[in-house]
Amino acid sequence: MTKHEVISLFPTPLYATELESFTDAELKFVHQTDLYSRYKNEPGFCVGSDRFDILQMPEMSRIKNFIQQHLDIYSKNIMCIKNELFPTISWLNRTTKNAYHYQHHHVNSIASGVLYFTEDPTPIELHTEKTCAWTCLKIMPTQYNQYNSNSNLIEVKQGTLLIFPAYLEHSVPKSTSTTDRISLAFNTWTSGTIGLLDKTSFLNLNNPRLENEPYNNLNVNTYKP
Repeated sequence: MTKHEVISLFPTPLYATELESFTDAELKFVHQTDLYSRYKNEPGFCVGSDRFDILQMPEMSRIKNFIQQHLDIYSKNIMCIKNELFPTISWLNRTTKNAYHYQHHHVNSIASGVLYFTEDPTPIELHTEKTCAWTCLKIMPTQYNQYNSNSNLIEVKQGTLLIFPAYLEHSVPKSTSTTDRISLAFNTWTSGTIGLLDKTSFLNLNNPRLENEPYNNLNVNTYKP
């Protein structure tokens, strides 16, 4: 057989880290029953928190700082961009026994993240249709690898923080635990300028109308991104 190689193109990053422990105040806050008034009479459904500014709550300030620290690493070392990523909306999910999260992805977000508060949480499942075997044709592999798998179960534990591109489809299988699975989810956005002026993709997210934009920022001969 002639020599050959397989080159892995366009891999999808899944950033994982761990918060060593939660404070009693943090755990008490996320377990408050009055945070979850929706879907009370719909067993089998994941219950989202009523609030979507969870990371703005005083009880979450330490966790917000922890998440920002790792978003900084993700943007600098994985995306390799100058712009800062920061959380936008954030919410809690409470999953009771036999409940699940449907497959979905997050829009109006650059990266998405999830942090797990409870012990032995049900794994998260990540999905893709971009494989060498699962595209418009569904050809069944005899064994699975990173090139032909269309989903992966990621084992997590209490304190795990995951960050991944917001376009990545994900779900949670039916929970078999007798205790509620509580996680924090969040979207992200950025500020400053993006795009290239000479490619007509320049956008100042701090000033999208370009009102009083510095002259040099709109002159291709003087603009320095």
